[in-house]
Amino acid sequence: MKLNLSMGALAALQLIASFLVQLSILRIVGMGHLTDAFIAAQAVPLVLFSIISVSMNSVWQPRLSLLNNNQIEWKIGQGVAQGQALIIHSIFLIPIAVFAENWIRQLYPGLDENQIRLTALMTLPLLGASAFNTHSTLIIVALRARDIFLRGEMIGLAGTVVSLVLIYFVVPKYGIQSAAWIILIRSIA
Repeated sequence: MKLNLSMGALAALQLIASFLVQLSILRIVGMGHLTDAFIAAQAVPLVLFSIISVSMNSVWQPRLSLLNNNQIEWKIGQGVAQGQALIIHSIFLIPIAVFAENWIRQLYPGLDENQIRLTALMTLPLLGASAFNTHSTLIIVALRARDIFLRGEMIGLAGTVVSLVLIYFVVPKYGIQSAAWIILIRSIA
């Protein structure tokens, strides 16, 4: 019961912190063409992350749970999972990054040329964040398979809180593009 409450509280805090990150960016930059580009830049990386991470989690959670009793096999399985995530993300990320301005024009016909360029520039670090978030999710899955539930969630929450503080100080000085890089740094950390 205590673990369930702790997990629920950590999940709720992480969602609240993530929501505050988005609200802070909107509050600092204001509504307009910059935030339109930022929101547009997040869409494809988030969809890509969602599809790949849910698929990988569905495959690897049961497999790593079965390998829990054999640490060597568990480590090998974790390595294979991380390698698969790298390969799958590379297959999608490279063409999405290379042709960003082209698909952004098609996907968001209401954006002007400056917004398209800004969206493409912010999409690149957000695609990187997508890949690192998938790797982090797989690490959390591996920890759960070893009955370690809170550590990964606490690290994720700490990263989100630190990114919230960074956004408060960095975005007003360096602009909305810095928010995308802060999201990438949080994902790497």
